[in-house]
Amino acid sequence: MGMVTDCTAYLAIPLRLGRSDQDRLSRSIKWVRWPVTMSVRDERDWQANIDDIRNFLIASLRDELCGSEAGARKWGRLSATTDFPRLDLRPDYETWATIVAADLVLLPRFSILLLKAELHGCFSAQDVGAMLGKICALEPTHSSAKVPLWTLADRQTRLIDWVHDDLLDLEESRRHQVARETRWFGAHAPMMIVAHADTDPTSFDENSKISLGILFGRSIDDRFSGPTESELRAIRNAGYREWSNWSVHTNGTRSVVLINGAGLHGQPENAHNLYSLLFILTIYQNVRLLEYLDMTSDTAIELRDVRRGFDRFRRKFLPLKATTFPTGGRLYQRWRELAELPRIQRDIEDEIQKAEELERADNEHYEAKVLLALTILAAIFLPATLITGFFGMNIGDMQTWGDPWAWFTHSLVLGFMGSLTLLAGLLALLLRTRIETTIRRLLEPKRSQNE
Repeated sequence: MGMVTDCTAYLAIPLRLGRSDQDRLSRSIKWVRWPVTMSVRDERDWQANIDDIRNFLIASLRDELCGSEAGARKWGRLSATTDFPRLDLRPDYETWATIVAADLVLLPRFSILLLKAELHGCFSAQDVGAMLGKICALEPTHSSAKVPLWTLADRQTRLIDWVHDDLLDLEESRRHQVARETRWFGAHAPMMIVAHADTDPTSFDENSKISLGILFGRSIDDRFSGPTESELRAIRNAGYREWSNWSVHTNGTRSVVLINGAGLHGQPENAHNLYSLLFILTIYQNVRLLEYLDMTSDTAIELRDVRRGFDRFRRKFLPLKATTFPTGGRLYQRWRELAELPRIQRDIEDEIQKAEELERADNEHYEAKVLLALTILAAIFLPATLITGFFGMNIGDMQTWGDPWAWFTHSLVLGFMGSLTLLAGLLALLLRTRIETTIRRLLEPKRSQNE
């Protein structure tokens, strides 16, 4: 199997930062506004990179994911200027992984921290996968597990502690709150890997083995407790290859862009500068969709607030097409499908629709009760209204008014009419269920014919 000669990993960590946290970071000397991607650190290359991004992303996503040069918009993109840690796990303390850049994309509700880690040396696919498993570890997977320590100038620390304490400089009370919101994907952070291998570009089977070795951290030819042969075959068949010299394989929230030999067709620059933006977008979509899925089952939240918020989020951050580049568009759709984002979106829309139907049925039931109460009141007071209106008329000139039995006759007739009205109202109240059932049966054939 070929060796991996170069490897770069992008870690995406969702963070729920408040407005005060964002304002403080914007004023901090550790962060600067950066209108382009982390790959560009020379001001002379800004304009060229901005032009590439504007041609790559659709209009509604450009400012949201890349910030604004003027810095006058609500959200933005910040780049860290602090010292970055390195990971030393070999006996001779050789530095083989280093955080080289950190970008913070400020978005509604959640911000995405993108860490760029570079691996140094020439490794096998299994070694790279094992190293990447340690790089993306944020929390221990079980009680006896240990999280790798990263080395700073004066101490060793976990990666997530460095993010909270040094990079974001959060207060003690805020650290626990922010830490609870980083576990959307378990103990490991989502990761996009850009790797080079010295293999034949036309050997898709061998390159697939390298990608799977990077994904799982061991050779797929070995017997180990992990994915079955059918699962490995599904991941391999789901691999995306636009050109013969590069391919993409994904497992869960870990995706490998493998480039064979010399970079062609815009690689690896496009993977670093442009595909990383699509990776951020799909991770942000995943987190927000899971949040909305939880909100649809929360009875303490008003349905109309959930519906309005989801409509705004869908219009802005759930485009069917995120880029004007065909290759990037197909890769965006592949990542969304593998993460089952369209299915989650349909589930949310179905839950909102069901909740709206239940709310509509409750409103109709309430209106029916109000109409029933008004009907009963009308049935009770209608006889009194008739009697009052009748005896309030000017009837002094009527011929029968002089008859001594006139009062008795008129009162008897009006009383009989009032009794009939009251009896009809009580009978309708007692037989309400049967009447509604009969009307429903009469209307159902007509509805079925219309449908």
